[in-house]
Amino acid sequence: MSSGLTMPELISVTEFIDETNEDYKAPTTSNFTTRMGHCRNAVGALEEALDLDRSVLYKIKKSVKAINSSGLAHVENEEQYVQSMQKFGENYLTRGDRDDGDVGSAFIKFVVFTRELTALFKNLLQNMNNIITFPLDSLLKGDLKGDLKKPFDKAWKDYETKLAKIEKEKKENAKMHGMIRTEFRGGEIAEEMEKERRMFQLQMCESVFLVVFCWS
Repeated sequence: MSSGLTMPELISVTEFIDETNEDYKAPTTSNFTTRMGHCRNAVGALEEALDLDRSVLYKIKKSVKAINSSGLAHVENEEQYVQSMQKFGENYLTRGDRDDGDVGSAFIKFVVFTRELTALFKNLLQNMNNIITFPLDSLLKGDLKGDLKKPFDKAWKDYETKLAKIEKEKKENAKMHGMIRTEFRGGEIAEEMEKERRMFQLQMCESVFLVVFCWS
């Protein structure tokens, strides 16, 4: 059963490259302006995907931080435990009795074993910090922190503003000559809109490159 909802049409990276290339070769005959809405939909979908990634990564960071904190507390308690066990074993060794000496030696061996395990666990926590926490901090505070759509939306708004201004001027000019114009083909205003169109294409490229870099 259909829900009645339609997915917004997107443009693929390959299609965007092809359309942009054609626009550079022949701006007056290219169809790039008809795909700009699809570009917006694609960037919106990428931003939504990045938001989901940010949410998951923040949860991972929080979990790893909690593991590290509780792990360091565990290491500290275990080190105190080892010190107490070592003192206990040394007490038996100093008594001079053979049985006491055997008990003391057993405790010392257990201390050595436990100390080695504690050192391995402490090293595991340090590696977790180096491998997960530090890179995550760098990613979340750097490339994933910014708003992907903000510069792209500005480029779109600048394009729309310039387009509306040009269309208004052309309609007024046509009216002065006794004509009525309601629509304008992209080829008619391609040259006048080139700067805004190129900025739009540039921001689209930067948005795609950022996502590819973050996901690679």
